[in-house]
Amino acid sequence: MCSSDLGTPLPLLALVTGVLGLASADPTIVITTRNAAGNQALAGVQVEYSMLGHTLGSVVSGPDGEAVVAPRSLLTGKMTFTASKQGFFNDVVETTISEETNKVYISISLAPYLADLPHHMRLVMNWGSTPLDLDLHSVQINKYTGETCTTKHINSHGCPGVSLDRDIREGGVAGGETILWTNPADFFYLLLVHDYSNHAGHLLTESGVRLVLYGNSTQQVARYTCPTVDPKGHSRYWTLGYFDGALGFQSFVLINKLMSEDPNQWWIREVVPTFPSTTTTTT
Repeated sequence: MCSSDLGTPLPLLALVTGVLGLASADPTIVITTRNAAGNQALAGVQVEYSMLGHTLGSVVSGPDGEAVVAPRSLLTGKMTFTASKQGFFNDVVETTISEETNKVYISISLAPYLADLPHHMRLVMNWGSTPLDLDLHSVQINKYTGETCTTKHINSHGCPGVSLDRDIREGGVAGGETILWTNPADFFYLLLVHDYSNHAGHLLTESGVRLVLYGNSTQQVARYTCPTVDPKGHSRYWTLGYFDGALGFQSFVLINKLMSEDPNQWWIREVVPTFPSTTTTTT
């Protein structure tokens, strides 16, 4: 059977094209793959791209972690990229190709398996080119004393049993931010994203920010994307949810809410008192 430049059988390409149409320009998609545990370039990652559930082709990242999708004619619509490499969790990213699309940059951070690391968990954040500075936060509260500690860019290794690897300030194309829990048992955790840039023209709802939460089993993966509708207009916080460190991944509760004010105090005041065996006194 004949194939197109996309590597797709022509009858299938015709079917998909009839539904979606062709981009008038010749867009290029530049994919950069990195190791979420350190943000180094990750070579040998296979990235499969598809539309409407049909695989259109695949590329493999080189030594610099880069792979390029540059077909002569690219279909318009939502395209899905699935990145995979042995020893790592898969990552899935979606982007929309329009008739005006010229060049798209996609940053993918693959997280190594945590199967040999009991009680470990990892949260990975990726986003688009703007805002330049999104910060990943983990608010920790001690179950017995009520003391709180926030892991973030200015306190990356100051809270017991949890750490932030780096602070990205050049937009999501520069890589992702990762929080790792190694001993979370005595704490509850609130997970959120802070728009530190606070630029009026760069909204969280348009950032493409996505979070992936990983447990210590290859089956424990949860992917979330930021809401695209903001009732407040310009919220600076995306509150993802919370979990009990003793129970780990399975205890995660999704909030998925945009907020204009720091959700830390709201969480302590409204949510924490409902937890069992937890004092409401905080420091």
